Amino acid sequence: MIPIGLQLRSYRIQQKKTRKAVAVASGVDYYHYCGIEKGQYSPTLYTLNRIAPALGLRLALVANDDSETLNSGRRLEVQNG
Repeated sequence: MIPIGLQLRSYRIQQKKTRKAVAVASGVDYYHYCGIEKGQYSPTLYTLNRIAPALGLRLALVANDDSETLNSGRRLEVQNG
């Protein structure tokens, strides 16, 4: 599974948005958002729930397979709109 920060970065670049624009639209601190994209910070579900709409995405919890899991035994995916 691709790290969440790289997924967010990819969606942001596809939409031709700056990190600053996503941070402002989501209400997430700019430096924190940059750290998430770089893999320096692991975002909480609360933070992802704020970032996703700024990128036109939605969050989905799906049944677990052999991929990386959350403590609940489910994995998190970011999906287009």
